[in-house]
Amino acid sequence: MLAARDRGYQYLAITDHPRGTLAGQDVEIDALNERLAPFRILKGIEVNIRIDGSLSLSDDVLAERDWVIASLHAAFDRNGTERVLAAMDNPHVDCIGHLTARKINLRGPADIDIGRVVEKAVETGTFLEINSQPNRLDLRDTHARVAGEAGVKIVVNTDAHQLDALRHIEMGIAQARRAWLTKDQVLNTRSWPQIQKLRK
Repeated sequence: MLAARDRGYQYLAITDHPRGTLAGQDVEIDALNERLAPFRILKGIEVNIRIDGSLSLSDDVLAERDWVIASLHAAFDRNGTERVLAAMDNPHVDCIGHLTARKINLRGPADIDIGRVVEKAVETGTFLEINSQPNRLDLRDTHARVAGEAGVKIVVNTDAHQLDALRHIEMGIAQARRAWLTKDQVLNTRSWPQIQKLRK
């Protein structure tokens, strides 16, 4: 948190994959928020989109989170587009993470109908992510441009699992620039209260 604050961030979302109860993490986040104010830690989660399009956590749990990312993490050849569209219908899903699930030089992208996903994102008010990890950079620049031009707000996210990975934000920003995105088209150029007004 201190590293994020030192980078000039006003807030940081913790979006771990669900492992057991979140109560302990919430207590820790509450204590840190008291110490680090006005810097804010958001209680987030990254949920899996299952093969049938349902999510790996219940709506009751998701409703308690400040920020919810839904992502494909398995069965990439199984109805990827339909699964993502179903996830975007969930009122608690803020953002679709690394849409095509590609890993550069390791795994090709899932067969996702970008046009349909962008249309659904506009309809449901769901954001799309540029994942700044060097082996992802997903959304790719052409897809991010299509989404931005359609009116979808793009989140540039580090997906950091360690401190050094916070610096990958520069790669995500470069990807957004390659997509010709403006400051207004990037969601997290805003303050957290401003973002809350744009959520579903």
